Amino acid sequence: MADATPIASRPLHYRSAKIALIRRGRSSAELFAMGESRPVNLPLPRLFAAMPVTAVASILHRASGVALFFGALYPCYLLDLAASGEEGFARAAAVVDTGLGKFGLWLLLTALAYHLLAGVKHLLLDFHWGDSATGGRVGAYAVLLLAGVAAVLAAAWLW
Repeated sequence: MADATPIASRPLHYRSAKIALIRRGRSSAELFAMGESRPVNLPLPRLFAAMPVTAVASILHRASGVALFFGALYPCYLLDLAASGEEGFARAAAVVDTGLGKFGLWLLLTALAYHLLAGVKHLLLDFHWGDSATGGRVGAYAVLLLAGVAAVLAAAWLW
């Protein structure tokens, strides 16, 4: 008899096993034996909250790298505008003085601070400092805490 518990509330290892069976092309009888046979829609907010802090730190490190890659266009635009002459410099200064302009710079500085701190943590891991489970958790919490402090300092500097 199949379990009547909805798949979203089952443990992650159950869902992973079911996804693995689907990918391997198992028969529908095997899928029915595991419960529901429809595709799994992962509840991302609950999934993110249930992740270990090391996984959250790793995902944020990748996201900050992507944000820096695309966010580098903003200071390039400001630099190009400022280098075009006195009028362009005044326009770039006006853009930065707006709330949205300062928010964009704050996002970029926060992403840079987080990415730098997480990168240093990864360099320390390369030297086997903090590569245990406890050390990984402590390092992830330290990076998140220091990045939060850096975000507050960046906001105080900009505003």
